[in-house]
Amino acid sequence: MQQWSVKVGEDPEAVKEMRAIIYPKQEGEQFNVKQKVQSVINPAKLQIGIKNVKNISKGALLIECGNEENLNKIKEEVESNELLKDEVAIRSPVKVNPKIIIYRVDDDLNPEVAIEALKEQNEELQNGDLKHEHIMKTPRGNNWILSIDPESFQKITRQGKVNLGWYRLNIKEYIRPRQCFHCYKYGHIAKNCLKQDETICMKCGEQDHRINDCLNNRKCANCAFLNTRLKTKIDLDHDIKSRDCEAYYR
Repeated sequence: MQQWSVKVGEDPEAVKEMRAIIYPKQEGEQFNVKQKVQSVINPAKLQIGIKNVKNISKGALLIECGNEENLNKIKEEVESNELLKDEVAIRSPVKVNPKIIIYRVDDDLNPEVAIEALKEQNEELQNGDLKHEHIMKTPRGNNWILSIDPESFQKITRQGKVNLGWYRLNIKEYIRPRQCFHCYKYGHIAKNCLKQDETICMKCGEQDHRINDCLNNRKCANCAFLNTRLKTKIDLDHDIKSRDCEAYYR
């Protein structure tokens, strides 16, 4: 699922999301921000419309308005209201460029040179803002993670491939997977883990002990599972939370 809604042909800088995040000023402070804000701010009194309100991580509240004028009224009220200004702050969401993964890039390519080549060989990327993020080494070649501006992202992901040197390589949107910090598997988070009663070692993936007590060799349990399921020979000698883990990119 693509995370950006900028239409092709639009200037991403001109596309403004009418959203703001309200969050506790004191980190770790526990109180219901949504309840507090809704008990103090009256949208009817401010003569504004609210499109959406939802709780997000770290106790914060995301508010979406229909236009910039309404959003500014919310910001002014939060910053000036005597019942709010000492307890909560408000800011615009931080925009993070989407990322793509390019599969099986030549080992000898220099990232800076390759980015220029990508722009020269792909019309969709000629004016793109590309930044090299990470190289993942796998038995089948190197996979590259690049961040890219939203407009170029929309164009190039529709192609599904890029020209780079003598090759036409597969690409797709890269979305960082959720990883549970209890069992270390992907696809869920710790509070939803079905293995809450089990103790699992981050170093070797075995049960009934933690990393501080581990006497085993390092082994990524997620890649070991892939080897069993797919009959592959992925290297297991890495941290289960490593970004060089092939399971991380699958």
